[in-house]
Amino acid sequence: MDDVAEFLGRFPPFDRLDDAELARVAGSVIMRSYRAGEDVLVEDGPPATHFFVIRSGAMALLHEEEVIDILASGEAFGHPSLLSGLAPAFTVRAHEDSVCYLLPREVALEVLGRPAGARFVAVTLRERLTRTGHTVHALPELRGAPVTSLLARPPVFCEASTPIYEAARAMGDGHVSAVLVRGAAGLGIVTDSDLRKKVVAAGLSADLPVSAVTSSPLVTVTSDRLAFDAMIDMLEAGVHHLPVVDLSGEVLGVVSSDDLLNLESRNPFALRRAIAHARDEDALVEAASHLRSLFVTLLDSGLSPQGIGRVLALQSDSVTTRLVDLAVQRFGQPPVPWAWLGLGSVARRELTLASDQDNALAYAASEKESEVDAYFERFAGLVNAGLARCGFGADAAEVLARNRAWRMSDAAWQREFQVCLEMPDRSHLVRAAVAF
Repeated sequence: MDDVAEFLGRFPPFDRLDDAELARVAGSVIMRSYRAGEDVLVEDGPPATHFFVIRSGAMALLHEEEVIDILASGEAFGHPSLLSGLAPAFTVRAHEDSVCYLLPREVALEVLGRPAGARFVAVTLRERLTRTGHTVHALPELRGAPVTSLLARPPVFCEASTPIYEAARAMGDGHVSAVLVRGAAGLGIVTDSDLRKKVVAAGLSADLPVSAVTSSPLVTVTSDRLAFDAMIDMLEAGVHHLPVVDLSGEVLGVVSSDDLLNLESRNPFALRRAIAHARDEDALVEAASHLRSLFVTLLDSGLSPQGIGRVLALQSDSVTTRLVDLAVQRFGQPPVPWAWLGLGSVARRELTLASDQDNALAYAASEKESEVDAYFERFAGLVNAGLARCGFGADAAEVLARNRAWRMSDAAWQREFQVCLEMPDRSHLVRAAVAF
């Protein structure tokens, strides 16, 4: 029981209770284990009957199956539903094997009814509702993305008299899956599928003019249409490529069925799911490679610069969280409580595609600090390297958790800030500014 009281006393709202009150609360606690993936509370499901405090492991907070936050050891949940008697506003799912302390309703109401408890409720509700708004409501409906947002490369042209092998080479050099053919009757098109079916499979000579395998007339889509419209047009015409033309008829590029299928990767929710479920670092790097396409889609959708920065920062958070999971899988559970600290543009929610990573790490003080730090050195090294592979370059000034100067115990951080404020030379002021 002393262990329960000692643990609860380190976190709000229990940190304001005196020893006798804390002991009484600890005596009412029920300890329960949850397996990874198990739902503890369900959005719009039965109301909570207990106040939950995470003893070990982590819990994912989800709204409409989108991850809003990851709650770690010492954090609590269930209190909004418990206090209101209403269905939970979020699903709480074990992010990994976890253990929770459950406080009965009567005890929880007593603790949360005090000034410190009321402040805890207000702060956590505000944080979670703000995160929900940032995650779910900050974006336009991406089905309304313009078709021009799918154009990654300029169109490739050739003449009707061009040999088939040269047209194929032009496709390869231009990294496109179709070439537009200029002929007497206007533009036609030859696709990579045409080359496979009409040339290779049919045994046709590649020395013949490309007009022998050209499809015409062209089915086109105008640049003022939406990606969704292009998909419908493509299905109705039974084609897999649509040239996009401006209002004067000039071809801007060619959109393919693959581009439309990949539109899902430009949806921030789908991208976050791909990142969260990446089985390994290579799969994570592949998922993160779509961030540039997402940026273009958000830009074309008219989202404000502030909104775009916030969305990119949330995606960076998702990548970091998954890398942390992979680091724990590789190196085992951390030996002490800890926190990964996002700094700079990601902390301000102003991330751009040109932003580098700025981060730090804090961990609980321990008598075995050298062993503990050795663990987190390996841990941070993997996360920093993984972020770099995913497009978030390393900070030139090494403001990175892998750097010992930005990785230390909580007590050491407090001493560091005290020195920064008491001896404000240039180096200390820069350090304090970055950290704060």
